[in-house]
Amino acid sequence: MKLNIAIVGAGVSGIILGALLKKYLNVNISIFEKRDQLFNNINGLQLSPNSTQILDLINFSEIFKKEEFLSIEKLKVHDLYSGELLSEILLKFNQKQKYISINRSLFLKNIFQYFKLSENIVYEEIKDIDSQNNKIIVKNKKFFFDYIFLCDGIFSKLKKNIADQSISFSGLYALRGTYDLTNDNSSNINLWLGENEHLVNYKINNFEISQYNFVWITKNLQNLPISMENYDESNQYLYEMFKEKFSEKFKFIGKAKSISVWPIYKTKDIFFGFKNIFCLGDSSHGFIPSRAQGASQAIEDAYVLFKLLEKNNLNQKNLTHQRLRRITRIIKKSEKTIFIYHLRNSLLKFIRNSLLKIFSNSKIFSSLLNKDIFNFKL
Repeated sequence: MKLNIAIVGAGVSGIILGALLKKYLNVNISIFEKRDQLFNNINGLQLSPNSTQILDLINFSEIFKKEEFLSIEKLKVHDLYSGELLSEILLKFNQKQKYISINRSLFLKNIFQYFKLSENIVYEEIKDIDSQNNKIIVKNKKFFFDYIFLCDGIFSKLKKNIADQSISFSGLYALRGTYDLTNDNSSNINLWLGENEHLVNYKINNFEISQYNFVWITKNLQNLPISMENYDESNQYLYEMFKEKFSEKFKFIGKAKSISVWPIYKTKDIFFGFKNIFCLGDSSHGFIPSRAQGASQAIEDAYVLFKLLEKNNLNQKNLTHQRLRRITRIIKKSEKTIFIYHLRNSLLKFIRNSLLKIFSNSKIFSSLLNKDIFNFKL
């Protein structure tokens, strides 16, 4: 008898898990998502070699045209205020590795269509979960599943049924946006370091008129009128503040569209689930995105759960054994990175910048920074 699998949420972890299950396992899959939330985020994704090798298992090169994503070579680090180039850090160490950027909506939509996941989508809002009996409650009806995978993000409404919904505000806000520009043939990510703030800018496709993504992450907003209850006004307020501060320095700001503001939350504890209900991605381990590992770790989660299911070995103990140490390490690296990015002390900034200059384009230095993150054994 086929296993009945429920995936709650059609974000990165949910779509990748659905694709892996549909390609390799003979199971019944139901993906629950609100219709209006499917592919509604057009910002950029960075995907590092630890996750792109997993994408190769689901036919990445067949799903995406070369113009639909960008192969990234380097991270170019600048001073946010002077514009000085401090360093160039390599993001791939051999020809087999792929570090890419891509439009998030396009990424999910293409995989969704390639694997015909429309056959598995259920456009219903889940009201509750009966965690003792592995049942999902939709419109006062209960449906049994052998396994339930919660891929519904850091604000998961269903996680509260199996765990304390313990999340905390990081003190950081992210302002994200995109803009279009004639292709400049660049293949780098640009990072500008400031005091309690940094800015990231990169291309997310390779068309003649290319789409670019930027993210400004700042800690300087605690006393400003930013409110998620007053979202549109908060969006506009922060964007105007951003323009006033940087528009002369960064001309792309005037071309920006689809602006969104996100307070950055993180989970207080890593939580993988209860019995046969499993959490993936941000619902399990939301953390600060300073190393661009949110999507890549969600993809790793999907792969590990798929492999455990394939081996008929999926339980909380085995998942914890395979993921806890690695996720803990990624979170610690992300916390250290945001501290280094946002230094205010003049001496510490001088030491940081000097080291970046000395080791610019060094394979050894780049490897020390990234190898531990990029190395994920399939």
